Amino acid sequence: MENFGKEVEQIGKRIEASFEKKGKQVDTWYDTTFGVFGPVLSALIAFIVLFIVINIFSFFGRTRPWMLEISTFLESLIIIFLVLFFLSSYSNYFSKKFQPFRFFSPIIGAIVFMVWFWVGINILAIVAYQFDLQLIQTFTDFFEVLIFPLALLILLIGYLGVITSMKQDDKDQRKINEHAKREPEGLDTQRTESHESYKRLYRSGKDRLLGGVLGGLAEYLNVDPTIIRILYVLLLFASIGFIVLAYFVGWIIIPRNPVHQW
Repeated sequence: MENFGKEVEQIGKRIEASFEKKGKQVDTWYDTTFGVFGPVLSALIAFIVLFIVINIFSFFGRTRPWMLEISTFLESLIIIFLVLFFLSSYSNYFSKKFQPFRFFSPIIGAIVFMVWFWVGINILAIVAYQFDLQLIQTFTDFFEVLIFPLALLILLIGYLGVITSMKQDDKDQRKINEHAKREPEGLDTQRTESHESYKRLYRSGKDRLLGGVLGGLAEYLNVDPTIIRILYVLLLFASIGFIVLAYFVGWIIIPRNPVHQW
């Protein structure tokens, strides 16, 4: 049974490595094929998906008033959603292509978060009102107060990531300069790889208490994991457990660090 468990784990690692490799290949192919128009395509695809969801809610809203109200609410913000999709797509694109744009990326991320969080709160409020859920209505009022503080926290974390990434780029550049003195040949290749690569967020396998989400975030920001955990505990009390859901979402969507032992 123990060997079976190890074999299953190894299979999982191989599948994860295969997906990660394919993801990088798709990302490279997408940027190469569509170039600066890639974000336009991504934004339009996201917009079409949202449009389909709105129409599904509108269709079933004929017999369910709460779904019709949600559909009407989302329709009233359709232009804002389109702008958000374009902002997010081009923010991600330019952050990878142009280093100075990284300073604008956290601001855009915080704005996008505020809007989507506000939308989620309003949808929750609609459901709570339709079904007379007093406790949920109380939570929605509390969550509205948290929108701006959480956006500031995301902005702070984003700029910590930018600063850490730029420090790493400086270290890489110094290494390139040192190698240039010893090995003039191959310098262009190293410089190209340094500029094209970007730091990825992984779950930590060597500094984890549960899923490695907070440890991975600490490694990404190059800060003490204890600081991240303290911030998480504070948010846990502030959000009345809402942040636990965010942790499990991160556990699902953030890949494991392939270098660490799991």
